[in-house]
Amino acid sequence: MTLLFRGSQGVPITSAKLSSCAAWRDIQAGIEYVGDTYCCDPKTKVKRCRYYAYGCSMGASMLCLYLINGADSAKKHLDGAVLYGTPWDFN
Repeated sequence: MTLLFRGSQGVPITSAKLSSCAAWRDIQAGIEYVGDTYCCDPKTKVKRCRYYAYGCSMGASMLCLYLINGADSAKKHLDGAVLYGTPWDFN
């Protein structure tokens, strides 16, 4: 699955909401949809495959916020995550 930010790559903006680093619920919605639809058995709801997330740059910031703020959902759906090029300075 690939999530594109609103308005990027020619994706039309169809609501008043724009993308921002704080829009971690967009990541949550995508991860939960794929996890529930494709990674779980439709009858038993038991997870049947591993599911990982990768975020790059602003996507890494959004994924990190999802891992922090949506921790219960992340633990249920994801087996691991990689954050690459997070634009934070920890010094």
